[in-house]
Amino acid sequence: MKTYAFALLAAAVVAQEPFLQISDAEAQPTLETQVLADQPSYGAPSDMKPVEDADLKTRFIGYRNLVQMKADADFTIFRPVKYSSQVVAGTNYVILYDIGSDKYLEVKVYQPLPNSNALPSVTSVSYVDKKLGAAGLAASALTLVALLNI
Repeated sequence: MKTYAFALLAAAVVAQEPFLQISDAEAQPTLETQVLADQPSYGAPSDMKPVEDADLKTRFIGYRNLVQMKADADFTIFRPVKYSSQVVAGTNYVILYDIGSDKYLEVKVYQPLPNSNALPSVTSVSYVDKKLGAAGLAASALTLVALLNI
């Protein structure tokens, strides 16, 4: 019986036809498919979210000197507002800072793994118009995806 089932499956694969066809009307989401849909894609950047965790906020404020050197500017106001993260061999962050003007400062930082004893590095700094809102952030997220060749 196992040989027969395997032969049918192999024939369907060779013929490049689905072994079991289900119409769109018959396909209903199950609890399992809904749970999988709600989980983040591993290795993909997360959505932008508010900086609410105290440890993350402290870490992001700690990037200030690196950011000021990269931007060649001094910021009197430097408050992390939103961020996105991507786990790689370390963590890539896209952080949106309120710098007290009509623009946000968007900073991309690579935070190496703790056991590497390497320092974080600011990979880019750019200004995002506050008036653009979500559209500006979405464009930035697409830029990150393009830069990372995802």
